[in-house]
Amino acid sequence: MRARDMAKMSELITDEVLERFCVRAPFDGLADAIRAKYDGKIDRLGFYMPIIGGGQEDEWGRVIEDLSR
Repeated sequence: MRARDMAKMSELITDEVLERFCVRAPFDGLADAIRAKYDGKIDRLGFYMPIIGGGQEDEWGRVIEDLSR
């Protein structure tokens, strides 16, 4: 597979595989979805994406604040 071949990658990675490695939810339900998947399994969490400058800083801020409670 060529580097950056997103079409080919989406053929190879099924939704089932994707669900194992990520949490998908709208912003207003993301903290709850993260808790449901990882509560009691992890003691820290990091977001590996451009949160600052990505245009959704307020939404991410609310998710992070909710997770801090």
